[in-house]
Amino acid sequence: MAIGIADNFLYQGRKPLDSRIVKDTIADMTSMAESIIYDGIMVYNKETSKFYVFNSNNSVDAILKKWRELETGVATTPDAVIEEYKQGIDLKKNTLIIYNNEAYLVTKDFTSNNTEATVDDSFKYDLDNGNLVPINKDDYIDTNCLKYKQGEEYTTDKLVKHNNKLYIVTIDFTADIIEANEDLSFEKDLKAGNLVAIVTERKVSKVLPYTQATQYDKDTLVYIGSEIARVDVDYTSDATQATVEESFDFDVANSKLVPINSGDFVAVLPYAQDTDYLENSLVFLDEKIARVEANYHSDNTAGNTLEQSFEADIKNNKISLINTDHVQIMNQYAQSNMYFKDTLVYNGNLITRVMKDFIADSTGANIDDSFDKDVTAGNLLVLNKEAEPRNTSIQTRNFIL
Repeated sequence: MAIGIADNFLYQGRKPLDSRIVKDTIADMTSMAESIIYDGIMVYNKETSKFYVFNSNNSVDAILKKWRELETGVATTPDAVIEEYKQGIDLKKNTLIIYNNEAYLVTKDFTSNNTEATVDDSFKYDLDNGNLVPINKDDYIDTNCLKYKQGEEYTTDKLVKHNNKLYIVTIDFTADIIEANEDLSFEKDLKAGNLVAIVTERKVSKVLPYTQATQYDKDTLVYIGSEIARVDVDYTSDATQATVEESFDFDVANSKLVPINSGDFVAVLPYAQDTDYLENSLVFLDEKIARVEANYHSDNTAGNTLEQSFEADIKNNKISLINTDHVQIMNQYAQSNMYFKDTLVYNGNLITRVMKDFIADSTGANIDDSFDKDVTAGNLLVLNKEAEPRNTSIQTRNFIL
């Protein structure tokens, strides 16, 4: 039987209030007996720096048992994947909602109830029908998800909500009170590394041929001939110029596209059989783009199609895809953000692959300094120039290979 409590706890210890919700290793997490956990419990695992959700109906995985990773990615400005519960709104599976300062996981795509007289009654209806499950909550512990407030004390591993976005506290700290408003204080604490953004929605990083009068999404990569550019805003490409090349240049001049191999940057070339390529060049075939690992001569096996030769060179470690078939994320680099292995991160004209899960440096005097530190530390591999830190005495970004 549940014990009723009329007030909240004022817990100020450094350990989690519920010892089940933070575990040191995967083994520690999966060894918990099913009799002491519940469907929907979310655990933060220090070994992988990721969240996992338990469901007794899952099949038994060799490593995770009945736990599954809560799919996360990180962006400079996270997508709004956590929001307040309301009547009649569309909710997506595995997103998070907040109601009465408590977090719940959406178990399936559905529209929240709007037939009951009050929001409380609609919420109870959706909860009773299994559309929502509480996260890290049992009959007597409030969910550790709090709204960000100036001057508030936060402890490690707490979940914090700000402007419909979710963050995790990385260190015990007291929220800033010096800045003029809550948003500025929040940005200050985020830059200081006191919080790390969490999102559950991922974007596919696409590489597409550039054509006139075509709709492109922000952060897509487009190429024409040996040139490649990042789409800086959602837009429709120019169709007023006489040629495709002139439209490409027009969109660059109007800040719709940002070239990532302009000036002295390495070449991006169409892939061909029986051709010499230089180390660090980028080669593309249809929507696939790859980095040349070392000087080499491309496959020319008799009977192979162009696609088969391209795949053969990948298999033989001659070239490495930078936009694989699995979900990738193209994000702008920012200090103190958490990034995940094999995602793509850009800073100005430089595009990088994340080599391991890590939290971006926050000790640099500016974003470029922190970016250079993460390149030097091996956290990031620059894909379109040699992986050298910038000379901080030079302000331009064009460097000779």
